[in-house]
Amino acid sequence: MKKNNFISVLISLSIISLIFISGCGKTQNNHKNQNASFKNDIDSTSSIKSNLTKNNNLWYVKGKLNSKSKSGFETYEFKKDGKANVYNVSKIYKTKNDAKNNHDLNKNGTLTYKIKNNNGKTSISFKGKMAGIPMTQSFKLKDTIDNKTELPSKTKVFGYKINHDIDGDSMNRILIQPK
Repeated sequence: MKKNNFISVLISLSIISLIFISGCGKTQNNHKNQNASFKNDIDSTSSIKSNLTKNNNLWYVKGKLNSKSKSGFETYEFKKDGKANVYNVSKIYKTKNDAKNNHDLNKNGTLTYKIKNNNGKTSISFKGKMAGIPMTQSFKLKDTIDNKTELPSKTKVFGYKINHDIDGDSMNRILIQPK
């Protein structure tokens, strides 16, 4: 009897996992604004650091250019001293001050970051605490997104196509900043 219960629980979990995975794999039928301009060349580490820190604006991590979020967007404010403030905002703002003025800048933590280039592959590694919990993550830069790319809201953005790894869980994302 216990063996039958164990097998039925195992089968149920497998079915639920398959349903979840197939739901995550579906794509939207509306593919307009998916024609982002991606370049294969990644800048030098000093150029990337300069791009990330040249102004006081936020960098947004999204799944796709036209993806919408009900829970908000994870944003990064990169500082020249190797620290990055991580915030959550409900929508994409052109400047950090716009988010601040709308009282939509919820700080999650501060991480230290390092930009590395190994064999032509650039990555940004982070270490620190988010909401009081120690964590590590990295962005592996794959392509650049040029500044002619638009969000569905017609806001022009630039940035990088990345592989976002959080504590060993890896996802394809984009790291963008409104222009």
